[in-house]
Amino acid sequence: RLAARGDAGMVEAAKALTAQETGRRRFAARLKAHDGRELEVEVSAAAYETPTERAVQFIVQDVGERNARTQALKEAEAFFHSLCDAAPVAIRLVDTEGRATFTSRRWESMAGAGPVGDWFSQVHADDRSRVRSSYAAPARYDEPVCVEYRLRDSAGRERWVLDTLLARCDAEGQWRGWVGAAMDISERKRIEEALRIQSGEVAALLDQCPAPVWTADATGSGYVNQACLAWVGAKPDESRTLDLTRYVHPDDREAWRRARERQLLDRARFD
Repeated sequence: RLAARGDAGMVEAAKALTAQETGRRRFAARLKAHDGRELEVEVSAAAYETPTERAVQFIVQDVGERNARTQALKEAEAFFHSLCDAAPVAIRLVDTEGRATFTSRRWESMAGAGPVGDWFSQVHADDRSRVRSSYAAPARYDEPVCVEYRLRDSAGRERWVLDTLLARCDAEGQWRGWVGAAMDISERKRIEEALRIQSGEVAALLDQCPAPVWTADATGSGYVNQACLAWVGAKPDESRTLDLTRYVHPDDREAWRRARERQLLDRARFD
């Protein structure tokens, strides 16, 4: 009957156990049900003695549904990993202690390491405390947290990273850590530093100019040189945040405002 069901493992176990083998055998098998369906089962077999013969007891458990759930979970996990690896940012799953439990290939390429216990050791010492604080329990779960910091890769190179964190919660709404999406912004930081140096050099040059010079953004605030500060009687610490509008005579402020708005719209000369 076992052979007719088509599973050699059960036949082998029955023969071995009835031939004085001791212990219990456990194995997976596939059986045919009476209606023709194929069943995935786990079998536990053990011999026992009766007054007249040695027999084998089989305990058979249908595990088809469990195996299907396990396979579906494996496929979903593989899809998640593929999705993370294809993303243009470096993705990590981080637990409530800040430990990385999953890292995408882009993170491993950027940081030079896979999941590690204390990845904070790769963060620049001057940034480490601030970054650790960012990974603490959030006040709100629906608001992302953004933090910039310097990260050292396995080759010892220093990178600037923009890390965006989104709280990760379980089905009951309990906080379980973070989903982190990190981007290498080293080139942007280099450009910003170059512009800062250039801006400082231009400001130093303009401060030597005896005529008042004023620049402003769309809000009206901006840089003024030392001659302009002295001209309006402003404080030296206002040189990069001065809004010249508050120094315009009250009777002329409306005309000043309209002229600036026109200049912003038309890019025309501001007279």
